[in-house]
Amino acid sequence: MTDWVETGSPKELVKFLNDSIRNRLHSLYMNVNSKKNFNPNNIDARRQYVNAYVQYVHFVEKVYQLTTDDAHSEGTEDSHSH
Repeated sequence: MTDWVETGSPKELVKFLNDSIRNRLHSLYMNVNSKKNFNPNNIDARRQYVNAYVQYVHFVEKVYQLTTDDAHSEGTEDSHSH
């Protein structure tokens, strides 16, 4: 993954990261989508949907934070000085 430093091109690393994010996002989305039409009277099904939804949203939030200036915002738990 660090070969791009030697080659001067991050092309392979970008492809690897894009593919990894796309695959995980798709998997999480499909999981949520498959659980969204649960029977409201089925508590276990409701919990499964909520769990899948939370995993999906947390993944999206992490990717967003890592790819924006929000990752270095002051006052966040993850903020640090360089």
